[in-house]
Amino acid sequence: MMTIYIIAGLFPTFFTSLFGGVWADKYNKKHIINIADGSIAVVSLAIAVSLFAGYDSIILLLVAGAVRALGQGVQQPAVNSFTPMIVPAENLLRINGIVASIQSGIFILAPIVSASLMAFASLQTIFLIDVITAAIAILILYFLVKVKNNDIKDNDENKNTYKYTNKWAGRNEKYLVWIEKKEQNMTLDIKTLGRYIKNRKRRVRRLDEQIERNMKLNEKYNYITKFKNETKEKIELATKKQEYLIERVNIIRKQIIKLIEIKQKHLEERALRQEKAITQSEKTANHSHFADLINGLKYIKKEKYLWQLIIFVTLFWIAMSPVCIMTPLQVTRNFGADLWRLTAIEIAWAGGMILGGVLVGIFSFRNRIYSMTLSVLVFGLMTILLGLLGNFIPYLICMAVVGIFYPYYNAPYMTLMQERVDSAYLGRVLSVFTMVGSVAMPFGMLVFGPLGDIINIDWILIFTGAIMLLLCLLLFFNKALRTAGRSI
Repeated sequence: MMTIYIIAGLFPTFFTSLFGGVWADKYNKKHIINIADGSIAVVSLAIAVSLFAGYDSIILLLVAGAVRALGQGVQQPAVNSFTPMIVPAENLLRINGIVASIQSGIFILAPIVSASLMAFASLQTIFLIDVITAAIAILILYFLVKVKNNDIKDNDENKNTYKYTNKWAGRNEKYLVWIEKKEQNMTLDIKTLGRYIKNRKRRVRRLDEQIERNMKLNEKYNYITKFKNETKEKIELATKKQEYLIERVNIIRKQIIKLIEIKQKHLEERALRQEKAITQSEKTANHSHFADLINGLKYIKKEKYLWQLIIFVTLFWIAMSPVCIMTPLQVTRNFGADLWRLTAIEIAWAGGMILGGVLVGIFSFRNRIYSMTLSVLVFGLMTILLGLLGNFIPYLICMAVVGIFYPYYNAPYMTLMQERVDSAYLGRVLSVFTMVGSVAMPFGMLVFGPLGDIINIDWILIFTGAIMLLLCLLLFFNKALRTAGRSI
């Protein structure tokens, strides 16, 4: 029955996390978080009512676990992608470390509070307390956490595009009016020259007539002939000037036509891009969630550091599963089944995580990958020591050190994605990592769990510690991850 409950608490997260990431990228993240919490609260209320009515089947607990897993798969990508919207970029690492500390504190306090409540309250009352705390969390997020709407704002962008296009159209119209006036002035000059030439020709004809009448008057003839020649030269100069002006006007007309064609082509291209943007926006708003999911996977494939980080995270979580889950069994076999020993290793682990969450905000490498490398290195060394030590006190110290350095892996890794991943794809990328995490750890237990009954757990820890050291080297010498890990 415990196996069934674990399956009910894991597989729904695996199946819903991908679509939870799509919803986180597409809709308001505050609403998604509140809806997920509200859905869990409604189911908890229904279970409490059923218990009050006398229906106390184990199926209710399975349903509660499955619904919580569904809500977790939807909520987790939205929460992680919501953090950069309310936290300045320079404080992301510090806040992620504080979140890790709070989660570790809850890990310590939750069993204590639960045991205390079970001592004097019924199960249905505990479910009602869960409903009340969920309602308080929803109200706090809805009314006290202020953030700009993360919905699509294509309409505003399209309006700006329209304004830009209209501005260019107005400028183009003014330019054409100026060119038209210029052309009219030049045409007027040409007409003036034409009238001047026509008058001069008329004057020449009159002079010819006068020359014929005064042929006998040599002096006057010579003077008139000289004046005629000068007039002809002026006519030739005016004609050349007219031809030059006509040629110049034709050149300007050609330039105007070319400029108008270029501007028209530019406006048509902008209008076409604008139409495509509007069409793409409508498609983005209306196409299926599956298409959004495929786009998110394509984005991960395009970004080299992301798919390499997914491979590393998967292998690391598989290698880390024995130290996270099999150490209580190892303590029982090596040091005895005393309850205080099992409690001590859990407190050492969680207490170390609380301290590490505070320390990672105070001291951490500027390159996120270097912090992760340090954490994996310490994880590998401590895991090997956990397999070698035969004294409980050093063993407990190693568990505390593992807990201290876990935030140095988790907080920089989350900060790296929040800083580097495009906000339009952040929810889907985080959902893929959530899905991988929900599968890698159980897969590791499927592999190492049965081996624990065949091989000494000490050897399993030594082996997985050596794998972590190898992963540490691969992480440190990966150029793509080191480049992506540089803080912005």
